[in-house]
Amino acid sequence: MAQKSIKKNYIFNLFYEVFVIIVPLITAPYVSRVLHADGVGVYSFSYSIATYFALLAALGTNSYGVREGARVRDDEYKRSKLFYEITILRFLTTFLSIIIYLIVVIMNQYDIFIYLACGISILSVAFDCSWFLKSLENFQTLVIRNFVVKLLTVISIFIFVKSRDDLLIYIFIQTVGTLIANVILISNVKRYLVKVDMKSLKYKHHMKETLIYFIPTIATSVYTVLDKTMLGIIVNSSYENGYYEQTNKIVHIFLTLITSLSGVIGARTAYLFAKEEHQKIRGLIYKAYDFMNLLAFPLVFGIVGCASTFVPWFLGPGYDKVISLLQLYCPLILIIGMSNILGGLYLTPSGQRKRSSKAIIMGSVVNLILNLILIPYFNSYGAVIASLFAEGTITGLYIYMSSEYVNFIYILKNAFKYLVYSIIMFIPVYIIGYYLPTHFTTTLIQVVAGGAIYGILLLITKNKLIFEVLDGLLKKFKKA
Repeated sequence: MAQKSIKKNYIFNLFYEVFVIIVPLITAPYVSRVLHADGVGVYSFSYSIATYFALLAALGTNSYGVREGARVRDDEYKRSKLFYEITILRFLTTFLSIIIYLIVVIMNQYDIFIYLACGISILSVAFDCSWFLKSLENFQTLVIRNFVVKLLTVISIFIFVKSRDDLLIYIFIQTVGTLIANVILISNVKRYLVKVDMKSLKYKHHMKETLIYFIPTIATSVYTVLDKTMLGIIVNSSYENGYYEQTNKIVHIFLTLITSLSGVIGARTAYLFAKEEHQKIRGLIYKAYDFMNLLAFPLVFGIVGCASTFVPWFLGPGYDKVISLLQLYCPLILIIGMSNILGGLYLTPSGQRKRSSKAIIMGSVVNLILNLILIPYFNSYGAVIASLFAEGTITGLYIYMSSEYVNFIYILKNAFKYLVYSIIMFIPVYIIGYYLPTHFTTTLIQVVAGGAIYGILLLITKNKLIFEVLDGLLKKFKKA
């Protein structure tokens, strides 16, 4: 197969990842006012329970499938065989997960209708073949699929969700949308498949390998999902879960801008590792870090400066606590950005997933212990602090594991300028928010002023990455 353009794929993947997470943010101002903080909290807690079983159904096949698919994508028969083996395996694990989930829901006497609606997200795992298209670096199909389905989801929420009593309808719309999107996607992969002898399919090897990916996936859920579960159990307050849920959504939409590039280059580096082209791999890693630092630093400082004017008009009354939670939580963008590059571009593509799993497990242990200690005293603040320390632990261990392959002194020196630019940008942004009233217009002025100041600093210092982009756009303009 012909290699796809990384720049083109980045744009497609950026839209793909943004649409997955941005839809809740598009609807957040409406949903936060209609369902209130406690309704959002009920959704957050119940969905966190279903997420564990969705992870069990996936069994680590997403990351594993991308890596293995990228290695055999030039061989039609091998990639087709891999697709059928992993898909059938996912159907079996999904069936098992649903059975266990129903038993847990019945035994704990949860609200059966709420949890059945959340359980649809487990069923959707069986039909998810996005890993296959990612391994082929075909992000255009994913974007189109996601855009259409998510657009219909947004429209449905505004039409059918009118009050706190419509919480069940809201959950149903969210989960059914994902299921439909995955079912539609299966019809789009047929053109990449050839006929395979079903008797030749083997699952034992995949089961063993996916377990290696499954362990860190479960460990990761400790600090991405268990926070919500523990808040619901320990604090027993749907409001605290609602505050944390909204904070988490806002941070992760910005985080998407940082992690999208790794999703694209990950498949390419797996391909390059198979060909042992290490110089090209290092070049991609350094460029990814430059891109990440260029965006992450101003995002973190910008969120801190704009939170007090942004949250009140965006989420509405009753969410004041989200302001301080957001300011405390936003460094996660930089921390995860660092680990995401090392995990997605080096450790996983080079076949060191088992090694990196140890770091993720260590991070999950840190998160679990800190949650148990901090949540009873600090509620959602405790969950945020625990997540920051957990991700910091993983990033530190990833850096240690990659130090022989990657020159981090070079990366840190390159990152320092973005830190300085962001601090310079932050000062006027904060002053504007301090003196002007809390309003959408104030936030807009802060964003425009901050973006202009940061952009001017990049141009004055002749930032290499920015000039590469501008040069590329100029060449395309001349060809037009």
